[in-house]
Amino acid sequence: MTLDQTDLTTCRVGLLWIQRHRELHHQPAHPAIDRAIRNLDASLSMSASGPDDIAAQHNWITTGQYAERWRCSTRHARRITPLIGGRKDGRDWLIPETAEGVT
Repeated sequence: MTLDQTDLTTCRVGLLWIQRHRELHHQPAHPAIDRAIRNLDASLSMSASGPDDIAAQHNWITTGQYAERWRCSTRHARRITPLIGGRKDGRDWLIPETAEGVT
């Protein structure tokens, strides 16, 4: 079985959601979840030739563009941006153009 970058990103988003759910319900962090997230982050930041500059890997869109594309509020888009591989650029959040919709 082979997992592509989209599969790994989806797994990472799911684990981050579980981690956040545990925090909100005052449950202790689970070491296996933390370790899996770190491993996924490392895998996603590598290519066949080694680490890549993340900014060079994506075309970026704003949270407003993401919200319009996935028919959600800009507030929801800003809230999930870290979960879908987005980054803060000054005062703005940027999202990879290839990011999937998360509800």
